[in-house]
Amino acid sequence: MSRGSGPYRDYLPDRDGMRASIPQAVPVGKPTPGHGTVFVQKYIDGTWAASWQEHYPAPRQDGAVAGVEDYQGTEKEVLAWARSRPAARFLIFSPQDDDYIPLTM
Repeated sequence: MSRGSGPYRDYLPDRDGMRASIPQAVPVGKPTPGHGTVFVQKYIDGTWAASWQEHYPAPRQDGAVAGVEDYQGTEKEVLAWARSRPAARFLIFSPQDDDYIPLTM
């Protein structure tokens, strides 16, 4: 049991008498034009979403290791947003293929 208040179990490992540290969140930047991939998908609840993602080759000055932009809306809005991004690749999830396939422009 944790030495803190309440009957809550402490599931973080204890290393040499010290609690293990929880990793800190890494800052995220914006994708670079001409780089990264736009992913489009329709969720099971009917929501449409797109994400432009780029993994930087080296961390930026602010510590960001990736650039990400996300968008949600109707099918028409999401597809228009996705196609307007200056990314290198464009993919849409295909339930039939159970994988991402090229998004027609």
